[in-house]
Amino acid sequence: LRRRPRCPNDVLTSVAACSSRRPQIWCDTRGVSERRIRIERMFEDALEVRDRLAALVDRLDPEAVSGSAARELWAVLDASERLCAAGKTLLARRVAQTHRPETAGAKTAAEHLARKAGTSTGVATDALDTSARLPRRPAVEQALRRGELSAAQAAVVSAAAAADPAAEARLVELAPRVSVPELREECARVK
Repeated sequence: LRRRPRCPNDVLTSVAACSSRRPQIWCDTRGVSERRIRIERMFEDALEVRDRLAALVDRLDPEAVSGSAARELWAVLDASERLCAAGKTLLARRVAQTHRPETAGAKTAAEHLARKAGTSTGVATDALDTSARLPRRPAVEQALRRGELSAAQAAVVSAAAAADPAAEARLVELAPRVSVPELREECARVK
């Protein structure tokens, strides 16, 4: 059996005993940075959340729940979807930075993300543009990370705030209270 060290310890475990379904990195953990260990744990957490969500959706029987329970569960799933979209938006710029057409099978990072997500290149381009603006738009980024903004809201608010940084906080506060078309109109006035 091939063996790999289990992070963060230096204990060897067999691949069969490893709980990760992630492609394994065969390395000695001595000298591995804390950052690398945090990334490993983050990946494991994401896989666990995905698996638990998949199991929940598999068991979901919409006809068996009351209307109020359906609304509550819908709200929980909507919040989860926002947080997943936030993670994807945050990671999009790194995907673009490391995009290699010869290995990705797509000419651009937008094409690659669109194929993976089953969306249009336009939607993927919006995510990439938003992701690129976030380091300079801290209020938008924090609201996105907290699930207070959807990816669509973050896209229009970050674009408007790029044109008028003084409007960022006001637009972040406004976004959850209005529809996306109303938010677009207000953001267009800011630009």
